[in-house]
Amino acid sequence: MPKVLLDAGHYGSKYNQGVIKDYYESNMTWELQGYLKKELLAYGITVGVTRTNKDTDVEPYDRGLMARGYDLFISLHSNAASTEYTKRVSIYKPLSGIGDKIAELIGKAVFDCMNLKADKYWYYETKTRKSTLANREYYGVLRGAAAVGVPALIVEHSFHTNKEACSWLLKSANLKKLAKAEAKAIAEYFGITQKPTEAVEEAKTVTVTLNQLSKGSKGSQVKNLQILLIGKGYSCGSAGADGD
Repeated sequence: MPKVLLDAGHYGSKYNQGVIKDYYESNMTWELQGYLKKELLAYGITVGVTRTNKDTDVEPYDRGLMARGYDLFISLHSNAASTEYTKRVSIYKPLSGIGDKIAELIGKAVFDCMNLKADKYWYYETKTRKSTLANREYYGVLRGAAAVGVPALIVEHSFHTNKEACSWLLKSANLKKLAKAEAKAIAEYFGITQKPTEAVEEAKTVTVTLNQLSKGSKGSQVKNLQILLIGKGYSCGSAGADGD
């Protein structure tokens, strides 16, 4: 079965407050990640997360690197704009084109689910963003996932600077609807058509064998260990998973 890595954008409980004071992007994405994980498991899809602790900060590039061995990486967000009236759905996809199909499926699913009063100015878009410093991905999570050859998306669930969208995203019932819609789109992408069943999440132990390492070791084995440590909430310093 396919493997999907979910990334709740941003950490903590009070990151990116919306136009409605009770809304914080970090809370919405964490809650949505939980619902989406459950829905994907119901389709038989294996699901991982970049952080198991809401308050743990992991560098964007390192979160992208964690997609190694997965078939898809999804980073969950809501956006912000200088004008309150902006409320489109934006899906950022890889420059290489490997995420074009799933970007379209997810974009339409989110758009149809939120469907804010069928406003003629309400739409979805799929887009890329290139860094001005080099011919590479602008966003760290997409850059990290590209480094390990995994299709990745940043899903901006409209704008929390828009009152209507912010109010909609504050409701748990709506986030559950989003999770169902997104899981269905992801299942379709992988060619899974059967009706989802109730998922029972079981604890799983994964054993990773590394060569003996010591102070001063360098290379891919060190980098793999650093990625595992970061995923468990430990800090590897400002350099992140650099293999040193």
